[in-house]
Amino acid sequence: MGSSSLAETIAEHLLADFRNEPCLPSERKLTEHYNCNRMTIRRALQILTERGLLSNSSRKRFFSEEVKNSSDKAGKKQSVIMVLSFEKELLDHTRTYMLGGIAHEAARRGLKLMFRELTEPMLEKMTSCADIDDGFDVAGYLVTGPAPLRLHDILSSSLKPCIINGTFIGEENTRCRIRFMEVRIDYAAIFRDIALRLLALDHRKILLAHTGRGFMMDQITQGIQAAVKQFGLPPETLTAKVYAVDIFAESENVRDIAGRLAADARKYSALVLPCGNVFGLEVVNALREKKIGIPAELSLAMLGCETDYFIPVLGISGVWADVRELGAFCVKELARQIRAGRAEYGISYFSTSFIDRGSIGEARKMQNSSIKHSKCNRKDFDR
Repeated sequence: MGSSSLAETIAEHLLADFRNEPCLPSERKLTEHYNCNRMTIRRALQILTERGLLSNSSRKRFFSEEVKNSSDKAGKKQSVIMVLSFEKELLDHTRTYMLGGIAHEAARRGLKLMFRELTEPMLEKMTSCADIDDGFDVAGYLVTGPAPLRLHDILSSSLKPCIINGTFIGEENTRCRIRFMEVRIDYAAIFRDIALRLLALDHRKILLAHTGRGFMMDQITQGIQAAVKQFGLPPETLTAKVYAVDIFAESENVRDIAGRLAADARKYSALVLPCGNVFGLEVVNALREKKIGIPAELSLAMLGCETDYFIPVLGISGVWADVRELGAFCVKELARQIRAGRAEYGISYFSTSFIDRGSIGEARKMQNSSIKHSKCNRKDFDR
């Protein structure tokens, strides 16, 4: 994208994000907010000024009263956003925080929300958007988690904007058919950054465990490989083992799985968990029961969010995703597309933050072995 078209896009974002605010943030804050350079921000501000939408006073910039009044008039006829969640996704309590962010941002923008819970049998009976809209004049759709490809096919017939937090699940060769914006967390970048921190502290034996689908395994492997390449380390000097753990299997207890993982962690200098929740807490408890010192004997990093209260309390380092901000981010993007009058497609990555709480330290002295990325199931813990 050229600098001119990028400035035009940012000008649209500025109009949507700050039209009702008393004044715009500083140029420095805007460059951080939109992740671009100051020249692009200045060009976007110039575009708005030339259109007569932006005014300056006492070194402050603010939108003209006409812009705010037009927003108020438009607000009398609220745009309706249909928020779609599947029953199993609502069992995840992080969705509550995400829905809170969606509701807050929609209220701030004068948007009307309609929530609808779907099940796969219900979806099978639907043939068009009219079945989903339920009589409402819907301006756009927001899907709060991974969804069957059938939902994509139904929504795409409306040609209205749609944001999905995740992806549509179907056959591998259907990726090119996606016609909406997918908002994701970039797990490959997260694991790359964590691996780089560990490599800088001389960690050469790293154990990772995940509870997601196969795509998570690919993201972990990509991240580790990118870190090794960026660090300039010969691959044969690193041992990185990846476990796929099914914590939802009825045949096993989460505490038993965590116990076996903790026992296996003795062979490594670092343990990375890509989720907090109950499993993460059980692993921490198992490490304590086995008297494994953190970070003296084992460095520990974990991915978490607001619902993982124990992570900051226990001083665990790792990547923190603000899921309320994630919900607000989805609404902002959907509102921009609705205002532009067109649906856009692609992938937008939501930013996360690494917080060092002291659970990562220098690697203890141990003999290195060759690199091995292996996909394992629960039985592998019994070896």
